[in-house]
Amino acid sequence: MTSSQHPKRVDDFIVMGRYVVYVCILAEFMIIPQIGSMFYMVFAGVAPSIISCNGYQFDPKLENKEVCLLIKNMNNCTEPQLNYQFKSVNVEWTYICDSSKMVKNSISIQMFGVLLGSVVFGQISDSFGRKLGMLVSLIGTLLGWLLVAQSVELTQFTITRTIVGFFTGGSIAWVKRRVLNVFIMENIPKKHRMWINMAITWSPNLPPIALFAWISHSWDKLAYANALICVPPLLFCMYVYDS
Repeated sequence: MTSSQHPKRVDDFIVMGRYVVYVCILAEFMIIPQIGSMFYMVFAGVAPSIISCNGYQFDPKLENKEVCLLIKNMNNCTEPQLNYQFKSVNVEWTYICDSSKMVKNSISIQMFGVLLGSVVFGQISDSFGRKLGMLVSLIGTLLGWLLVAQSVELTQFTITRTIVGFFTGGSIAWVKRRVLNVFIMENIPKKHRMWINMAITWSPNLPPIALFAWISHSWDKLAYANALICVPPLLFCMYVYDS
């Protein structure tokens, strides 16, 4: 007599073990650069407070909009004195009042790079594998951050940040063809997928990004810090198997 056996399924081969823990660590390391890129302009694009202009001291009780109105009536403000906690690109290249809209336009262009990267890398991961998609996106993000830190004016900054956004979008893959999330799902046992995805997510990793911004204190040093945090996931990603 032969004993009946149920057909083998994928879940019969994927078990909770050291490799699954390794994949979870990789996922954690990859999420931090994603947040670092997506929240970068929260710090790098913050508008400073204007203390004085051409020697004229403004009332500290005035809001920035009121100060900008006074500056507009002055016709010419060549020597503004700024107060800031984080040296943003607004401070670096003196984008204040009406000119600060150019920084906001820059952010919109950067987000276009994220959307484009999601579409492109979604297809790459489906055609050539998740591992290749993750490796290319991490390498591109790291090199892109080094270019961002070397920017000397807003146009160059916008272009390099869009490049970073493109590769960040490749890691996130907002569209239905995902890279990192699908890779995790394909390497974790079914019964553990929910709690692992709830634990390894963006929210718990926001404080480290704020800490990096506090330590760096300027947009270019924060760009270098974001490049540095791409190194651990890149090293981990080299030793995983494609799903």
